[in-house]
Amino acid sequence: MTELQSLRSDVQQYAEVTARLAAHALIRSNNKPQGDIAEAIAAEALGGTLLDQSAKGADLKLPDGKLLQVKSVTDYGKPAGTSAIRSTDFDYLLLVVFDPLLAVKSAHLYTREQAIEAMGNRSQHTNASVLRVCARSLSLGEDVTQKLKRVWY
Repeated sequence: MTELQSLRSDVQQYAEVTARLAAHALIRSNNKPQGDIAEAIAAEALGGTLLDQSAKGADLKLPDGKLLQVKSVTDYGKPAGTSAIRSTDFDYLLLVVFDPLLAVKSAHLYTREQAIEAMGNRSQHTNASVLRVCARSLSLGEDVTQKLKRVWY
């Protein structure tokens, strides 16, 4: 049996868990569930409504009608950044940092202007920006960690 074949049981278990999470609407895609979980936590913690997955530039509509983009990363002890941010058609951006077991480590809420400042230069190659998790970028946003921890571990 090869090393890859030895992972079959783990992969099947992951697929079963993913199917159960999807059945309970905690995740909305077959991608790594971290992003969907961050969106679900944000919706509950901030009282927002999840937008359709194809909505451009935002993931939630807040009670006041403002749009929120949710980005998440997992802290494995190495420098990290969000997935590509191609649109700034949002009013706020929420950055959720998870620990390796998907517990909320920190969460920061940025206004659109703060998010653009935190993202820095746009890559011409990808036509996108990335928000790097570092002291400078975290200092620009409002710490809302406890709001998210009230609904998630």
